[in-house]
Amino acid sequence: MTACIQVGIMGPELEKQLHKQGVSLGHDPDSFEFSTLGGWLATCSSGHQSDKYGDIEDMTVSFRTVTPTGTLELRNGARSGAGINYKHIILGSEGTLGIITEAVMKVHAVPQAAEYYGFLFPTFAHAVSALQQIRSSEVIPTMIRVYDPEETQLSFAWKPSKGAVSEFTSAMVKKYLHYIRSFDFKNVCLSIIGFEGPKKVVDFHRTSVFDILSKNAAFGLGSAPGKTWAEKRYDLPYIRDFLLDHNMWVDVAETTVSYANLQPLWKEAKQTFVKHFKDQGIPAWICAHISHTYTNGVCLYFIFASKQNENRDMAQYIEAKRLMTDIIFKYGGSLSHHHGVGYEHVPWMTRYATRGWINVYRSLKETIDPKDICNPRKLIPSIKEENNKEPFLFDVVNVKYPKL
Repeated sequence: MTACIQVGIMGPELEKQLHKQGVSLGHDPDSFEFSTLGGWLATCSSGHQSDKYGDIEDMTVSFRTVTPTGTLELRNGARSGAGINYKHIILGSEGTLGIITEAVMKVHAVPQAAEYYGFLFPTFAHAVSALQQIRSSEVIPTMIRVYDPEETQLSFAWKPSKGAVSEFTSAMVKKYLHYIRSFDFKNVCLSIIGFEGPKKVVDFHRTSVFDILSKNAAFGLGSAPGKTWAEKRYDLPYIRDFLLDHNMWVDVAETTVSYANLQPLWKEAKQTFVKHFKDQGIPAWICAHISHTYTNGVCLYFIFASKQNENRDMAQYIEAKRLMTDIIFKYGGSLSHHHGVGYEHVPWMTRYATRGWINVYRSLKETIDPKDICNPRKLIPSIKEENNKEPFLFDVVNVKYPKL
């Protein structure tokens, strides 16, 4: 099934209108409440349920793009082998080639059943092993999220109290896990796993996945953590804004990394980040989670924070940004999995995409947008930036360090 959609529609309204027809797009990014279908297409977005429904490019059949030199349209169809895949010229272009106005998207029936469960693993390594086994099987959940020990502890700290009986039960479970199952609560990792679809299909997938989880020492927490996740899944930007207003700075770095490099990247990024700021006498904190999974790798999503220093706050932040990006590149990670490039990642684009591809894209832009009126200096460096004749708009190279 497909739906033809005007792409200025916001996420909640889009799903509301689709649900009236008994269908859903199934795309649910963190920005869902305040972003549009056009924005998702322009930034190559990815939603929480991408494990089952795919990323935005997997849902896209065709679209119309208005450019400074004319309108570009694609034919509708299940697939085409007639030349290059033209839709990928516009997908992820971040408005640098034109404005997407209309799209034909794949939709599916509103799921008959939607079940989300919480599990605890004794270590991050146990969770990664289970995840890889699941993705190597023929049964794929709608969503698999794995939180490392630091983010798991943060999740526990945010958990609302549900009364004396619930607190007593929780305490007993912790004692059982610690004394009987030998879980060290400094190392445990929370995972949220979801299943959507026809009830019989959900039942089959759940049974198969639960079997893999039990073989990897996972302890089931029931559906309550899944319900909490569903209620709180859009809260992170609000928490970030709260911290920014209270003398902290917070940012994220997300990448796609292979299974072979996942744990080495996770360990080195966290250790190096904390040490870098500790050596300067600055408190810092970092956590990570796996937010999207594939047969050949995952999206690893870091959240890091430190205390603001008004005299060199921007320099301090850029140090962290450079540090994280360099480590990601060291382990073959992508510059971004779903947050895009914008201005902030432009200084790394030549290194990431190589000069050859930058020149190809620059030639394409000069043909479609000869006067450079569509988001200039976004996505790829200008020739002046590339040749160090003008600073980047987000200048990670020539950042000034004010005197303290």
